[in-house]
This record gives sequence, structure tokens and C-alpha cells, in this order.
Amino acid sequence: MSSESRTYSFKIFSILTYALSIYGEVRYFLFRTHHSRSYLTPFTGNSTLDYIYVIATLLLQLLFVVQYFSQDGTVSAREQKNVLEQVGYHFSIYNVLNFIWVYLFKHKRFLFAEIVLFVNLFNLLSLYFIHKTYAIKDLGRWFTIHLSTVALPLSWIQYAIFWNGAALFHSHYVSLLPRLLANLLIWEFLLVPAFFIVVFADYGVGFSSSYLTLSIAVGQLLTKVIGLQWIFGFVIAGTIFLLSLLVSTGVLAGKVANNNNVLGSDREQAPLLT
Repeated sequence: MSSESRTYSFKIFSILTYALSIYGEVRYFLFRTHHSRSYLTPFTGNSTLDYIYVIATLLLQLLFVVQYFSQDGTVSAREQKNVLEQVGYHFSIYNVLNFIWVYLFKHKRFLFAEIVLFVNLFNLLSLYFIHKTYAIKDLGRWFTIHLSTVALPLSWIQYAIFWNGAALFHSHYVSLLPRLLANLLIWEFLLVPAFFIVVFADYGVGFSSSYLTLSIAVGQLLTKVIGLQWIFGFVIAGTIFLLSLLVSTGVLAGKVANNNNVLGSDREQAPLLT
């Protein structure tokens, strides 16, 4: 297969899988009844906030697909090809797995859905650590590449793993033990985003994780007001938001830069994405 044919195939596959992901979200997730008893868990967020997040992600991903065909004088054809082959490959896998997950989640096949989520998590982490999209310097390309295909999906997968997992183990506010366990596990929504923010200066993951944790807090407040989950959710969302804000505005830029230097100059290693 020639280089041109391979590039064309990548474009077509990305577009088709993106359309498949949209179909899955509209058909099986958006504005559906995911707040019946089977879906109500200590990690169930507010449906309105969840829908806004999903729609925003799809719109940003549309920009990623459109940039395949845009002519930007600041970006060479070789750079565009590298983005397509390096990021587009993982993007297409994410779309296919996302469709499978929403289908399984809708039909309450929580065990298989959880397996799909972990496979997709591995896919996104591979994209994150191998191609280092967080190191893109140009803000516009950072939005269209990193935020749309890595940061927002990664935060969503983390959220979905806990929501789907709680549904899998029938954690529906029935007994005390699952609620206490959820009160402990929710702090993972602080630890993981904080790691990405402090080590990689990735405030994209920070802001998106903060938003989804806020969704959990609001959802729990409206579902079970007598409990700790929504209190912890608001505390975690506020903490991650503040940390992300400090990094994005440069207040903590020096300390984060030192961490990046220790890790080996990631910005220079990001192949043709900066």
C-alpha cells in the first residue's frame, strides 16, 4: 500500500468510526433513561452535566476530524500525516470501543462493558505516554488534538469505569458497606488527575476531571442528600479545578517544568506534534 493510500485509509476509517461513536451516543446514551435503579450508584453523576460533557467532546472531536482536510500554513503536510497516523489510530480505536460500551451499558451488560472500558483506558494511556500529546505547544492544536482525543476521553473513561463498576457490583445505596467503599474510592478522582497535572502540567485532564467530579457531586446531592459522597465530590472538584487553574495560568509553571525536565524533556520527544 502506498503512502497516499495509507493516509487516505486512515482518514476514511477515522471518519467512519467517529460517525459510529456519534450514532452510539445518540442512540444508546444521550437523553436515555440511565438513571433507573440499575444505574443509580454512588458514582452516578447529574444527567444534564453528563450530556453537556459528551456533546462538547463530540464537537471538539469534530474539529480534530476537520483538521485532516484543513490547509494551515503553520503545519506541514508531514506533520498532518504524523498526527493522522499516530493519533488517528488511537482515536479510531477509542470510537469503536466507545460505541461497544454505550451499547453494552444501555443493555445492562455491565461486566463486558467494564472490560471494554479497561481496554479503552489502555488505548488512551498508550496514546498519552507514547505520543505525548500533552506536550503540544500551540494552543489551537492542543485543543484540537490533545483535549479532544486524549484529555476529555481519558477523564470520561475514568468516570465511566467507576459508574459502570458500581452498577456491576449492585452498589445501589442498599447497604452501608458499598457506600463506605465509595466514600474511599471517590478520592481516586483527586489522586489521578493531580498526578497528570503535577507531573505533566496537563490541566486539560484536570479541568475535565473536575467537571465530571462536579457532576457526581451534583448527582449525589440530588439523589442522596444525607451522605458524604456529594460533600467529597464538591471538595475534590474544587481542589482539582484550583490546581488546574494555577498550572494553566503559570502560577505553578516553574515547579511543573522541573518535573518535566526530570522526566526527560517530553516536549522534545513528542514526534512532530508540537
